[in-house]
This record gives sequence, structure tokens and C-alpha cells, in this order.
Amino acid sequence: MGTEESKKIWEENAQFWDNAMGDESNEFHREVVRPKVTELLSPNPADYILDIACGNGNYSSYLAQRGASVVAFDYSKKMIELAKRRLHIIRRHGL
Repeated sequence: MGTEESKKIWEENAQFWDNAMGDESNEFHREVVRPKVTELLSPNPADYILDIACGNGNYSSYLAQRGASVVAFDYSKKMIELAKRRLHIIRRHGL
């Protein structure tokens, strides 16, 4: 599978993924991935973190809420739209 085919699949499935992962991600990510990656990163306000393939941005938001400056990107334009919407909601609610 090439890059363009992969991108097309993510564009088509972005909303499904966003609905499934939401603001807090799934249980596996919350209970296994997030704690260990966060432990390794140990984010603080002096950090700049690059989130490659950020998906809907829920982990980027999580890191930002812990004080890190986060730059996130994804090659799916739809995923970026969803991540921007999530960031807007978080900022609006002061989370």
C-alpha cells in the first residue's frame, strides 16, 4: 500500500476514528500507552513536543494540558480538522 492509498483510507475513516477515540482515547491507550509514554516524556512547561501522526489530537491536547508546548501534524486533512475542533472546544471550556 502506498502513501496516497493510506491517506485516502484515513480520510475516509477519520470521523469513525474520532468518534471511537473521542477526547480521552480508548481504554488501551488510556491505561497502557498514555501512562508509559507520558512517563518517558515527563512533560513540563519548558518542553516542546512534536506529535507526529496526531490523529484527532487527543494525546496532543493531553500533553498541552500538562504544560508542554505541542506541535502536532497528521497527513490526513480530515484528522487535522478534527484535532483543531477538539483544541477549540478545550480552549473554550478552559480545560
